[in-house]
Amino acid sequence: MTGLAPLVYLEAVELGCDALHTSVAPMANGAAQPATQDIVRDLRALGYTVDVDDTIIDTISDKLTAIAEAEDKPVGHPVAYNGLHYMHQLPGGMLSNFHSQLATAGLSHRFDELLHEVARVRSELAFPIMITPFAQFVGT
Repeated sequence: MTGLAPLVYLEAVELGCDALHTSVAPMANGAAQPATQDIVRDLRALGYTVDVDDTIIDTISDKLTAIAEAEDKPVGHPVAYNGLHYMHQLPGGMLSNFHSQLATAGLSHRFDELLHEVARVRSELAFPIMITPFAQFVGT
């Protein structure tokens, strides 16, 4: 796990938060939430009782990983901190769609350029909140 999100989750629990939104490992990290398995592990290491059935979580993760492998789809993986995310604030689904669209067009090497352009446009529009429909307007 890299980046600040997992630390924010742990700090939220220490401040009294009793529910977290996470994802099973194959769907986690990158532009998504941290992995449930990692957050549960860390909370237990800090002495918290976490009411999660690890067997069910692992079964779901294994099934999704098998589907991804069979269909040659990516699974979630930790990514290094990138301050550019706070400038463009594109939702994860848009990021993966842009990755796919650029790859289809043979332009994967221009992904960072696209993110910088989205950040510039967002700035010119007075930093709108990046949720539907604004994120789609800015990204387009």
